[in-house]
This record gives sequence, structure tokens and C-alpha cells, in this order.
Amino acid sequence: MASKKLITTTEMSALLGVHKNTIHEWVSQGCPTAVRATRGHANQFMLSDVLEWHKSRAVIAATGSNDLMSADEAKRRKLMAEAGLQEIELNKRKGEIIELAEVEKKLSNTFAVIRSNMLKVSDRTSIRLIGETDETRIKKIIREEINQALEALSSWNTYEEEVEDDE
Repeated sequence: MASKKLITTTEMSALLGVHKNTIHEWVSQGCPTAVRATRGHANQFMLSDVLEWHKSRAVIAATGSNDLMSADEAKRRKLMAEAGLQEIELNKRKGEIIELAEVEKKLSNTFAVIRSNMLKVSDRTSIRLIGETDETRIKKIIREEINQALEALSSWNTYEEEVEDDE
């Protein structure tokens, strides 16, 4: 038979790995106490009662109900999950959705092209800026080079790059 030893708020918080204030909050939310706190004395708890109360709250939070799921409900949920997975697979085959890794790869390639184009701006502008002293002209040259790099990027198609890589 399990021991019916009572434990304090401090012991309860240490056992459950939560702050004492969390235990106090739980008590205000209905956590069972074996001995209610009185002036100069702390609450005392039956660990099994607190764990059962906490488990019951977790079930309610997850399902919206404290009732155990029926076998029919479990089967229904399983069938719905399987149907959802099949729908996802069908959409993948139809090309309507893509894997996250594929998106990450394409973004990585896109950012590499952006970086490369932007780093080339200084190489291209340095030659054009030699001997230039007019601030307006310098800004215009830099702006033109940046626009050229961005236009090259806007015409770059990640899908075409992938097709060329596959061939």
C-alpha cells in the first residue's frame, strides 16, 4: 500500500521541479490540499492527489474533456489522421506542396546569388569611379550598379536552375 505521507509546498515544488509560487497558483485553481494553510502553517499535500489533479488538467487541456476517449473515437481520429497523410502525399505528387528542405535549399541558393551579385558591385564600381570627384555622379554610378545586380536577380529563376542541375 502506498504511503500517505503529507508533504509541504517546498517539498512539492522540489519534487515537481516548479517554483513555490506555481504550487500556490495551483491551489488557487483547485489543487487538492490535505491540510489547508492556517496562520503560521503551510499547506500540506498528498502527492498522489496532486499528481492526479495535474494529470486531469492536462487531459482537459489536450482534449477539452476529462473523459477518456472511446475506442470508436480513437479509431475515427486514426482514420482522419491517415486520410490527412494520404492527402498530403497526393498533393506532393501533384506538385501542389513541397518539402521544407526543398524550400530551404532554394532560399539558400537565392541568398547566395544575392550575396554574390552585391559583392560584385564594388568590383564593378571601383573601375568606373576612378578619378570621379562629383558626389552626384558617384551616387548615380553606385545606384546603377546596385540596380543592375538586383535586375539580374529578379530575372534569375530558381526552378530553371534546378532543371539545369538535374540534366
